[in-house]
Amino acid sequence: MLQISDAKQEALSAELFGGKAYGLHLLAKYGYPIPETIAIQATADMNDIDDTEFQEALQKKLSPFATNGIFDLAVRSSCTLEDNYANSMAGHFTSILNKMSFEDVVSSIKSIIKELEKVSDHSGKMGVVIQPKINADYSGVLFSSDPISYSKKHMVITYTDGLGDKLVSGEVAGTDIVVKIEDGDFFLDDVLDEPIRTFLYLLAKESKRLEGMLKYPLDIEWAVIGSTLYFLQCRPLTSITAIPSVLCAVNKQNLSPLPAQLISHDKVKLRLMAQESNIFISDAYVYIKNSCNNTNQSLDIPKSDDCRGYSAVIIYPQRLSNKVIRSFVGDKMKMLGSITDCCRYGIRSFPEYEGLTDCLAGYSEKLDNEYWISTTIIQEIFDPLYTGVIQRIPEGFIIEITRGHFLTKGVVPASQYIVSEQGHILEKNEIQQRTWLKIIEGHVIHCFCNNDDESLVSLCSNDISYIIQYFTPTLKTDSNVVEFGLLQQIDHTLKPYLIDFVDDNSPINISSADIRSGIISYGSIKGKPIMVEKTDADALNEHFHNTALETVKSNEKIIFICKKPELALLALLNQYEPQNIGFVFQDCAVGTHMAVVLREKGIPAIRIGASLYHSLRKDDICTIDAKTSGLLPKERLKYE
Repeated sequence: MLQISDAKQEALSAELFGGKAYGLHLLAKYGYPIPETIAIQATADMNDIDDTEFQEALQKKLSPFATNGIFDLAVRSSCTLEDNYANSMAGHFTSILNKMSFEDVVSSIKSIIKELEKVSDHSGKMGVVIQPKINADYSGVLFSSDPISYSKKHMVITYTDGLGDKLVSGEVAGTDIVVKIEDGDFFLDDVLDEPIRTFLYLLAKESKRLEGMLKYPLDIEWAVIGSTLYFLQCRPLTSITAIPSVLCAVNKQNLSPLPAQLISHDKVKLRLMAQESNIFISDAYVYIKNSCNNTNQSLDIPKSDDCRGYSAVIIYPQRLSNKVIRSFVGDKMKMLGSITDCCRYGIRSFPEYEGLTDCLAGYSEKLDNEYWISTTIIQEIFDPLYTGVIQRIPEGFIIEITRGHFLTKGVVPASQYIVSEQGHILEKNEIQQRTWLKIIEGHVIHCFCNNDDESLVSLCSNDISYIIQYFTPTLKTDSNVVEFGLLQQIDHTLKPYLIDFVDDNSPINISSADIRSGIISYGSIKGKPIMVEKTDADALNEHFHNTALETVKSNEKIIFICKKPELALLALLNQYEPQNIGFVFQDCAVGTHMAVVLREKGIPAIRIGASLYHSLRKDDICTIDAKTSGLLPKERLKYE
């Protein structure tokens, strides 16, 4: 005979009684108020319900619910395939709410079991849950974490007046409430009236407490009658729990089954675009971590021949506390053997983590308090001879290259080429670069070379023509900026590969003549010059608060004098209105991130060279002229 159990009093397993019965048992186990609940063991055989002994036992169990032989009940499915980590099967099966005789109860049980025919997985069995019908004043559904963003700091409650069956079936829309959790307190939308506000606050608090005990996010149905709050259902929130922890190579085939929001980052799109265009790019992997279904995922990923370490970047959530989280990681033991080709070297920075496994564990520590799910992209880093940028200009292309890495960060100088559409060099400015930066096994290496024969940063015309031809598929519009690397092969030929692809919102319309004459971003401004000699965060903060605060308040015009267009300078742009500032650089490649942002914001900027930079007067009012054609670089900065 099928077992008939009291969900409040007896231990029920999901395997024997189905997911809904198990969820109700958990609620009762942890002290949450549920209606009187009878759970019937799952079966796929209708003969089990016709069994005389079973029906006699069921009638005895139901007798406390009868009034003059009539039962006012909710008869609900509890399939062994529903309400679990992987599948809620919400809405698949019917709930029957009605006044009924005992014969009607038996008929309702059979109707629900018969609905197994809807399921393609024939391994399932159907349990049944029977409760007194709740004639609710309010009812609804709660998600104990955000089902879309996977945030633990937000909950979603939907409620309606009366019974919730029309709400969960979609017949009525209900009212949605977002609950924010800050410092352990719960903040509901201000539009709520009493007494529903009090009930929802209690519901949110108690549901979050249960989530903490069960260690997974919850989908809860609830109802309020008078002054009593009932929990009617508790199951895993499958929009979160069903997402597996996985490590896979970035390619279309591997990524297609994964949730789009977790892998829609530009760094993933870049690699898919490169693969479709047959453009060489470093191998990459995405690691999705779901903290509610922890598995011992192997992080043993294959290394390509050119790999010299990894960059690990959290791409979902894209920002935590308004900060992009990234690290260079690698094998410390392999580091020394990879830098013997430098004349001299020093380690500029050490990796934050011992290795990839340690890095991802560290990321989990940063994220797990706020999010159930995160995604990290793990990208191979190469050791190129040069890195550079290429972008269209009216005459053709501008190509800028530097030895090693970090050209776009603005910390190293660059050789510059103006090239026609046909690949002919129209203008070039090549530099002797005696210091440059490598990234080897997570270490940023500062390299030095005193040999002039080896320090020239130079490309021949054939290499330039090949670079343009190779990256043409990615240079479809003037706003496309391609960051690339050049690997030196054994035969000394150069092999290009794609590093990044940026859509500059303000296309380079600067002519080659204006670029040669020092213009980085068009415009003009007259203002007070301020030297920015240090670009660390503390120095910039001190500069802003001590010397520029009154300037900001008065909208006085400022011209910042900087040696390099380092990314740290972006902090200044957040403190000033674009029309009130300009920039003068000793050296600045037009393809650096700082230069791109200045053009986007319409902030005038010029490059003046080392000799003029060191002879600048710092106290007089000056004017930047970055719009008049035909000037020399020294004529673009004028003093009163």
